[in-house]
Amino acid sequence: MFVPLSHPPGHAQADFGEALVVIGGVQLKAHYLAVDLPHSDGRFVKSYPAETTEAFCDGHNAAFAFFGGVPQSIVYDCRNSALMGQNANGDSVLIVQSSALKSLSLNLLSLLQDLFPTTV
Repeated sequence: MFVPLSHPPGHAQADFGEALVVIGGVQLKAHYLAVDLPHSDGRFVKSYPAETTEAFCDGHNAAFAFFGGVPQSIVYDCRNSALMGQNANGDSVLIVQSSALKSLSLNLLSLLQDLFPTTV
């Protein structure tokens, strides 16, 4: 059975991954954030020395600048991320570490869309 995939415009997928890299002749493990716009096949990848909150925020900032806006939604598949966890349904969810961040995260995409008024 063939099931066609359909990706509406304006939605993204994101994931952290790991890769072995050679820097100055030394092999190291690099962590990277990959953000994909499946409708247009737009891709952004940025590497970091560790999978941290700072890398998560910086990577998203850089991806939004690269794409020229903020997607309407982002589906995460980074269950090993310092910021991600799983709810009872098995969905990836954003884990925040303070009440101030928690209240901010409730409207994160709306806030980001205010900062980057052009949606992709």
